[in-house]
Amino acid sequence: AGLGTYAASNVPITSPELAHKLNLAMLNGNFDGAVDCCLKAGRVADALVLAASGGPELWTATRDAYLRSNPSPFMSTLSAIVHQDFSKYVAESDLSLWKETLALLNTYAAPEELSSLCNMLADRLSSDPAAATLCYMCAANIEKTTSLWEAYHTPAAEGGSEPAALLGMMEKLAVFQEAAQTKEGFALVAHKVTQFAEVLAAQGCLPAAMQYLLSLPSHDEAAA
Repeated sequence: AGLGTYAASNVPITSPELAHKLNLAMLNGNFDGAVDCCLKAGRVADALVLAASGGPELWTATRDAYLRSNPSPFMSTLSAIVHQDFSKYVAESDLSLWKETLALLNTYAAPEELSSLCNMLADRLSSDPAAATLCYMCAANIEKTTSLWEAYHTPAAEGGSEPAALLGMMEKLAVFQEAAQTKEGFALVAHKVTQFAEVLAAQGCLPAAMQYLLSLPSHDEAAA
């Protein structure tokens, strides 16, 4: 049996027999046989120690066999970290534990993969807008984040006050744009920015109103 199937063929081996087989394998420099013997006996720690002396290929095979042996949530997490296979992990993750999944991605995922992984998690959280928004923010997805904020910041959500709804959205967008180093957010909700500028102008805050209007792209830029 190969290393990948030891869990399914765990044949009981008495201690004397195990010791004899291990000694024989080690005297002949047969680390593969020694590791296989330990795994079949359920002595994973011994197998890993032996595999460390048997070369990188044996170590990798033994490690992977161990990771496959126990399909617990912890082992799934450990396997994702070891193999850097976070796409599968995100696709199969428990959505009730999305915060842990997001934290894991931000801690261990490669920078070039982080955005797509956070987007993938956010897409799975479509039924939870608040959670999805946070994931899209971690992905620096200005379009999706802005869309969700626009749906959330309505007069009804702000006690019937349209100025309060506009203010809440503009404040969040301004901070997020600065963090993401982009100006696309205001352009995506240009009509909201214009409304907010009108509110500011009506209150006598003309410089602030002009600043918001100037943050919008010109017709030439928008058409480009």
